[in-house]
Amino acid sequence: MLALLLASLAALAAEPAERLAGALTQIAPEQVPAAQQALAADAELDDATLESLAQGEDWELALEAWVVQAWRADPTVAATVWSQPPSPGLPGQLRVDAPSTGWGAVILADRLLHAGEGPPVRLALAHALTRRIGAHPQIAAGLAQAEADPAVRAALLDGLRRAPAEVALPVLLPALTEADPRIRLAAVEVLGASPNGQQAVADLSHSLGDSDAAVRSHAARSLGRLLARSAWAPLRERLGDSDPNVRLQALRALERIDVKRLLSLPELRILRNDSDPEVARAAQRAGR
Repeated sequence: MLALLLASLAALAAEPAERLAGALTQIAPEQVPAAQQALAADAELDDATLESLAQGEDWELALEAWVVQAWRADPTVAATVWSQPPSPGLPGQLRVDAPSTGWGAVILADRLLHAGEGPPVRLALAHALTRRIGAHPQIAAGLAQAEADPAVRAALLDGLRRAPAEVALPVLLPALTEADPRIRLAAVEVLGASPNGQQAVADLSHSLGDSDAAVRSHAARSLGRLLARSAWAPLRERLGDSDPNVRLQALRALERIDVKRLLSLPELRILRNDSDPEVARAAQRAGR
């Protein structure tokens, strides 16, 4: 009898989660707002239940709980963010404007996940989302891991700059070895600007040998920003890289890490006569 009672209680407790998880399965994108509004009007999904689910470990369930709360708290903002048409942004790109509130972030995430829009719009949504998703690092990490489009995934990685290490690093470190160089480049850039970057110095040092020159140069730049003394040897090797921007960023990184040590390197004398004018100027000005 006790076992039966416990099983019944467990089923009741799981019911709201199951309702949220199944609400958007097998429905057309244009039906999503109506489904979200129906969930927001569901009295059995009380605020305490939604708040509990929003703090759970399942990022998709947490996102759905936040989205339902958004439709309940401010349906006007939710409807506007969901339907906001993109506008021209940088050359060749679109942009999507949304409120900087938490509600704007979760509706953008929901739209990215469920609206079924084309690649240019989804990329604009990702860029808008990363500027607003900081309060929801677990959702940011989940979206980045689940995304199939390399350009959109690279943009989503930027949302992990301020995420806790236990959330960000399991996503960013594997991204350093992804097949698409756009993803590797994004991961290198984010780690160089993140408080978690010190824990990734060895991985970033490995990226100095990447097949893509942009990844190598940004890896050097990130290591310089992190003042990564342990990366001195691989950075020094990049002073002889075939790509001038890699040589330049390696030179600047070494100067930031230890300018006196840089000035003693024989490579510096060679770089002062580098075939690339910018590299040559940087080498001539080193230490000034």
